[in-house]
Amino acid sequence: MPKLPTSRIGRTARFGSMVAGAAWKRDDPVAMADAIVKQLGQMKGAAMKIGQVLSTVDFDLVPEGEREAFKEKLAELRDQAPQVSFDQMEKVLRAELGGPVSDVFAEFDSTPVAAASIGQVYRARTHKGADVAVKVQYPGVAEAVETDLRNMNMLFPLVKRLAPGLDVKALGGELRERISEELDYELEAQNQRRVARVFRDHPHVRVPGVDTGLSTRRVLVTEFVEGEAFGKVKQRSEEERDRFGEIVYRFFWGLIANERLVAGDPHPGNYLLC
Repeated sequence: MPKLPTSRIGRTARFGSMVAGAAWKRDDPVAMADAIVKQLGQMKGAAMKIGQVLSTVDFDLVPEGEREAFKEKLAELRDQAPQVSFDQMEKVLRAELGGPVSDVFAEFDSTPVAAASIGQVYRARTHKGADVAVKVQYPGVAEAVETDLRNMNMLFPLVKRLAPGLDVKALGGELRERISEELDYELEAQNQRRVARVFRDHPHVRVPGVDTGLSTRRVLVTEFVEGEAFGKVKQRSEEERDRFGEIVYRFFWGLIANERLVAGDPHPGNYLLC
């Protein structure tokens, strides 16, 4: 993938081009979703976050026979997004870690295991032998997010036509508040440690531990955990799907009822099931 576009003019032009292109494809919902995914996936930042949120919305005006394919295409932004080259990401790692990656990690796989809206995740091994996930923020993404938040009203008329019942003003306000917090990985580490303490002895929920010694504002190092994405779980038996559904429900409701905490970014790409 080419260098992440960060200038206001460049990102505004891409936003406008995407909205216009998607509008032309309104008679072909899957082609429209494809146009949205290609552009938002390359833009990253708040632009891609909007797409991830939309992948969880029911679009009433998309024909029922095409609705599932439409949502599956948007869901690519959760776990199949375009990757930024390691050459670009390594600059962030060196700046945050204070030196070469090899000084901090015994092994580091330069192929990301996931590409998200704010950063990419890599698998590595510490010099102490621990397998860890290393989330690295995209270079320039903070500036890109600021521009996207100014531009996202360009997208909402299109969204409103497809999902008339969606409160786009409330959605925009929530995105503005939450995505600014997501840029601070130290805050994320603090929140993750708090939730991990809550579920420390839980039989069905596992929250990866945070390596505070290696984590910074733009790099988050946690325990590496493997599992299945939500999409694959749909292929399981009804009994297994029901069990997973109950666990997810108890996780979210348990945080609210017992701890007065709300998981603010609950889209399926943030969770693994096993």
